[in-house]
Amino acid sequence: MTDVVLVDRGWFPRDKTCGSGLSPAALQLAEALGVGEKVRARANPVDWVRIVTPGREELLLPANSAAVILLRKDFNQLLVERARELGVRFHAGFRASELLRDGAGRVVGVRGFDGVELRASFVLCADGAHYIFSPDRRPKRFISTLMGWWEGAELPPRRLNMVFDRNLAPLYGWMFPETATRVNIGICVDGQDARGQPAGRNLRALFERFRDDRYREALRGARPLGKLKGHSIVFSTWVSQCTAPGALWVGEAARVTHNATGEGISQAMQSGVFAADAVAAVAGRTDGALSLGALRLATPPALHRRVRGRVPGESNGGLQRS
Repeated sequence: MTDVVLVDRGWFPRDKTCGSGLSPAALQLAEALGVGEKVRARANPVDWVRIVTPGREELLLPANSAAVILLRKDFNQLLVERARELGVRFHAGFRASELLRDGAGRVVGVRGFDGVELRASFVLCADGAHYIFSPDRRPKRFISTLMGWWEGAELPPRRLNMVFDRNLAPLYGWMFPETATRVNIGICVDGQDARGQPAGRNLRALFERFRDDRYREALRGARPLGKLKGHSIVFSTWVSQCTAPGALWVGEAARVTHNATGEGISQAMQSGVFAADAVAAVAGRTDGALSLGALRLATPPALHRRVRGRVPGESNGGLQRS
């Protein structure tokens, strides 16, 4: 395919609230997409991972730079630049208002709030947790997060912390070293109770308690950078309803995130690869049908084995179940 258009409502480079950790899976995909060398040149490598249990037992594991920390603003910009190198046309500042459909209901493009229409044979929707086009009408399940940034914290360099605090159970708090001198610290908790109702927890109070309990001394002489920021992470234990005639949903718009860690970067990238391969597989067919079956056919068996259990919903050769 030689005629590909990428649209985003933001202007790049742009900030994005995120812990900015790139896992080994994300780095493997970055290599495959041709940005691996640039990512490692700009990122802060993780040499050690410190895991703290709810009982405050500690485990220090060598990471040997298998994971890195790179601000999403920089990482996303590298992906946009790579897409442009490959001939993709990029439209920034485009706010999509609705999907365009033909008389048979097939998706044939998008319309912006300004009335501009972009027509396409196939549309991949990656509009994130607050998606507006998804056919998935199931109640959302989500993780709530809150995080902040500090310069000059007295913490070991290149060491990532995952702290399983009883107050955050069953999830955790973290400390990610963004640079040699700057860290981000955050928490993630269930956004809903067992019945699917809003949990009603005071996220700021939970964060402040975690920060003061775990990092008061380390941050005593540090300078806070900006305000605390948070976002929701939508997840599912069964990826479904992510296709329509002429369209596929990927990443968090398809609820493809890790429901235990909140990771979504590698999952979004991998689901994007699956979707692109599916489009390529059916682009020459007269019906142009896109479906989970197309995703299954477009995904090599070797890739099934490599990513099974890493991408929620990838099982038995298709995006099905975690």
